Formats: sequence, C-alpha cells, structure tokens
Amino acid sequence: MKTERKRAILIIALTFIAGFVIGALTIGLLSRTTPPDPRGWRHEGKDVYADRLLEAAAADSAQAVKLKPVFLQAMEKIDSLQEITNQQVRSVVDSLDKKLEVVLSADQMENLREYKRKQRERYERKR
Repeated sequence: MKTERKRAILIIALTFIAGFVIGALTIGLLSRTTPPDPRGWRHEGKDVYADRLLEAAAADSAQAVKLKPVFLQAMEKIDSLQEITNQQVRSVVDSLDKKLEVVLSADQMENLREYKRKQRERYERKR
C-alpha cells in the first residue's frame, strides 16, 4: 500500500510540475507574439520606443549608445512636422467651414457639425 501511495503522490507532483511549466511557457510565448502597439512612441513613450527599435535592430551596446539619440531626434522632428501639419489641416477645415456657411442653412451646418463630431468620436475610440 505504501508503494502505491508514493507512486500516486509522485504522479500528482509530476502532473503539477508539468502544468506549471506548460503554463509558464505559454505565457512567455504569448508575450513574445503580442504585436507592438501601432500607436508607437506617442503612446508608450519615446525612450521605450527607441529601446524597442534598438532591440529589433539587434544593436549591440556601442551601437545603442550612438543610435538612441538619433532615434530620439528623429521622433522630435516627426512630432514637430506633425504639429505643423495639424495646424495646416485645421486652417483648411476652418476655411472650408466658412465657405460652407455661405451656402448651407443653419440646420444643414449643424447636421454637418454633428456628423463630424461623431466621426471624430469614432476615430478616437479606435485609437
């Protein structure tokens, strides 16, 4: 009876260990296969995103020291260009609204503004 009991305890322990190992491996594989956030550095931060780029490039430590400032500078320039572009787009949209106000009635303009508001909300939810 004692031998059977020891065998049963051993089987239960091995089953527990196997389950633990499989679970740990599954979690590790899932975390590696999770795609990076498409929103990039605006969501996760520039340093984190630069580190992600360095990891993707498999840069060694000497290369990382040289490349990280380059990545950060490029991100700053992109942000600056994006802000300029956003201002230009706002200017064009404001100009369009003024032209539409001349042609459309107040109710039509309100319908158009409501439509644009809903589109903006839908866009923000996707982000």
